[in-house]
Amino acid sequence: MKVLFCSDLHLGLVVGGYDMRDDTIKVLKKIQAAVNQLDVELVIVGGDVFHTSHPSPQAYADAFAFLAGIPCPVVVFRGNHDETNGLSVDALEPLRHAEWGTQFDGEEPAPLFKAYDTGELWASPVIVLDGPGILKYGVYKFLIAPYMANARAVAQGHESAQSAIAAAFKQARAEPVKAAFCHLDVDGAQAGSEGSFLRGGELQIPKRGAALLTCPVVNGHLHRRQHIRENIYMPGSVVPTDFGDADGQKGYAILEV
Repeated sequence: MKVLFCSDLHLGLVVGGYDMRDDTIKVLKKIQAAVNQLDVELVIVGGDVFHTSHPSPQAYADAFAFLAGIPCPVVVFRGNHDETNGLSVDALEPLRHAEWGTQFDGEEPAPLFKAYDTGELWASPVIVLDGPGILKYGVYKFLIAPYMANARAVAQGHESAQSAIAAAFKQARAEPVKAAFCHLDVDGAQAGSEGSFLRGGELQIPKRGAALLTCPVVNGHLHRRQHIRENIYMPGSVVPTDFGDADGQKGYAILEV
């Protein structure tokens, strides 16, 4: 099966007075087209859907339009911007929450709404995940390691957010998983010029945990495309997020598992 990973949409971003909306929408349409043309079966949006603490109605509308145009299940998890902006990413879930360990393929979730003039439902279920753990999709298992505030981790019974992430990586080695998808810092990676506005970047992909995985580890958060060590990949943000990053490689990743 094919999995498409994209991250760091930063909808609502304005750079030096320049509104990035038109550039971002063009890229999101390219991603929608790739899902259709390449027969992608699962899309994972790896954090930082919105840029500001209070997304505008336009930013929400753009996010919904993007998700509605994807004809397969979509998993969205939190980045540092999503965790610090009042959990606005939760509003992207038009159908239902998934619990860790449940299988959501093949189910028929009850639709929240439909367009009565055509009878058409939203194109795909959108699942928003709360914290690090193993996502089961049919016969496949994936490690999901989003950014997580310490308060959320403690509320879920962990000592800290970093310990929750370490536990998820340990679990992934025992499962095992086909790929890991994260929104974390990586030791030795280049943040790029966007580092000036990165918030909450203290959470790391565990060095030993990643090294012991034999699968690809695909990471968002850092906007510059790079390949760190043998199995850690970063496709970069979908568009530049400041003028100093305009020459960086941007895009998404497709994995075959």
